[in-house]
Amino acid sequence: ETKDTAGNFAAQVFSATDVHKIGILDIRIANLDRNDGNMLIRVGKSQTGSVRYELVPIDHGLSLPDCLEVYTDDIAWMEWPQAKKPFAQKELDYIQKLSGSKDARLLA
Repeated sequence: ETKDTAGNFAAQVFSATDVHKIGILDIRIANLDRNDGNMLIRVGKSQTGSVRYELVPIDHGLSLPDCLEVYTDDIAWMEWPQAKKPFAQKELDYIQKLSGSKDARLLA
């Protein structure tokens, strides 16, 4: 169950993995509107029993645009400290397996 939008939480409560997942998705689909109101928060428990805040992306209406006009204010995660952390090996492996050509064929 999602509780609220990311704008109502401090960015520091989100894991680097979650922020990287959102970033990878947004770059892949060229989403130009990932403001903090377009990420819901699912509250749960981590493996250690502490509270975990999971980012859930919503509203992909400005994805795959016909022209690129990017304003960093519209892409909230870009300014979060987690976005500046190195990718984990699992994330790098996933990125390396992506194929723009295959994605384009799926969309055609």
